[in-house]
Amino acid sequence: MHSLQELLTSQRGLIIFESVVGSQAYGTALPESDQDIKGIFAVLAQKYLQLESPPSQLSDEKGDTVFYSLRRFLELAATANPNIIELLFMPADCVRFKSLCFEFIEERRDMFLTKAVYDSHIGYAHAQIKKARGQNKWVNNPQPEERPLIDDFCWFVPHENNSKDEFPLRPKPLSTLPVLLSECHAAALEHCPSM
Repeated sequence: MHSLQELLTSQRGLIIFESVVGSQAYGTALPESDQDIKGIFAVLAQKYLQLESPPSQLSDEKGDTVFYSLRRFLELAATANPNIIELLFMPADCVRFKSLCFEFIEERRDMFLTKAVYDSHIGYAHAQIKKARGQNKWVNNPQPEERPLIDDFCWFVPHENNSKDEFPLRPKPLSTLPVLLSECHAAALEHCPSM
């Protein structure tokens, strides 16, 4: 078995668990949302005796359907992988198939709830919060579609004979003045060592 299609059409009953996951499972799906499926399959014992290692994961091209070998599933669960731990706690209405083998594991799922699970879920939550804050910055402070020019980063304080009530002079962006950066040259910069 080398492909997801072979697994799904196999007559040997190698699938031991299959569930709908993602937005469909958590009630956050939109009409255009796709359906994500995750599952676990068994590898026949003789496959481990062959020169070529059996697959540890099978998926479709888009990654919407992913099946893990039982060995890989247990390895990831032991390392507190959040995407794997959730399979042990899927709502009953999302589960498409569950074998006696998986029920045996599910009855002992508390063994996988360690401090590492807490740390991995908190780490994931913090990453999502940081991502949301970054997204919020882009929404509230949209960036221009055109790439900024070097002139947009240049500011200078004009030297003018102004009356005292106009001081202090404020820096002005070079892009707002009739000055071409290509015709300028900085011979020295005060208070900027190693520049």
